[in-house]
Amino acid sequence: MTYKYKAGDVVRFLEDVIIGDEMYTFNKNSVYEIKLVSNYYDDDQLLYIYQEDKEDCWAVYPEKVELYFPEQLKYDTPNNRHIHADMIKEWAEDTSKVVQYFEYDEWVDLEADQIVWDIEAQYRFKPSGQERVFPVTSLSAEALKKIFMEGKKTVDQAYLDLANAIIKQHILDEEAKNA
Repeated sequence: MTYKYKAGDVVRFLEDVIIGDEMYTFNKNSVYEIKLVSNYYDDDQLLYIYQEDKEDCWAVYPEKVELYFPEQLKYDTPNNRHIHADMIKEWAEDTSKVVQYFEYDEWVDLEADQIVWDIEAQYRFKPSGQERVFPVTSLSAEALKKIFMEGKKTVDQAYLDLANAIIKQHILDEEAKNA
């Protein structure tokens, strides 16, 4: 038998299903991702899914669900288009562009195989020519060690003295370069 389902498939329930004395209800047409497929007995399958707000995983028989295809998804956008449709098209025409995903208050570069075009996520193309270049101190390792170790002070004060010395040296280096 060729198995119909695999981990990662998205399915929707054909009818309301109650599991575990009404503790968990999977409503008709609710959509879930299969996390694991287990084969048992002859050629039967059990599909393991998670409810979004629950930590538990539940086994579901394949006859209770059907594959859910992206074209069935209704987008709440003009002309019922995917929210990232224009960006997807632009990236498909030029895959050299780096796609970034907004996560934890910063933009993160994505490799091509990491892009999922989640309708809930924010994406952008990495801005070109905006690579920040940070200066490197001209102070030697010995000079930095001396600044850090000199005098009787707390470790916190030693770090502050070190940072201030590096900033001061950078300013002096810039002034000398522009003089």
